[in-house]
Amino acid sequence: MTTRANTGERSGSFNPFRYLSAAAAGDIEAQRTIAERGIAHAVEHCDVLAAMDAAVFARLAAAHGMRDDQGRLLSILAIVGDLATEDEVDLRESLAAESLALISLLADDGEECADQFLLSIAEHSTPTAVELSKHLRAAMLDKGE
Repeated sequence: MTTRANTGERSGSFNPFRYLSAAAAGDIEAQRTIAERGIAHAVEHCDVLAAMDAAVFARLAAAHGMRDDQGRLLSILAIVGDLATEDEVDLRESLAAESLALISLLADDGEECADQFLLSIAEHSTPTAVELSKHLRAAMLDKGE
């Protein structure tokens, strides 16, 4: 995410470092900003690493429990998958597994349409991704209490 295009060297560019301290301290707006601007940069430049960076901040925002942030995370995971090459099978399976786990939790919480999305994604996922999603789901539910 830190390329010449977004380090503040050009007018109008995005400087993620401006928001990093606030995001690290749990500021959800800063987390959202880095996720949204980061994924926009990733799409514009076909940059899978920037997309993965954006996903980190989307995960942090989603951890606050708001549905919009969880939806943003799902969208970003899908974009990362689209930007990944066909050879990056492990990455694509991990992204599918995370999406399946998150959608499964949303379905459990009564989110409309989550069941349909869950079935659709599961049908298009590898058995490895489906199995991994079960472990990720359990990890997501484990709050360490």
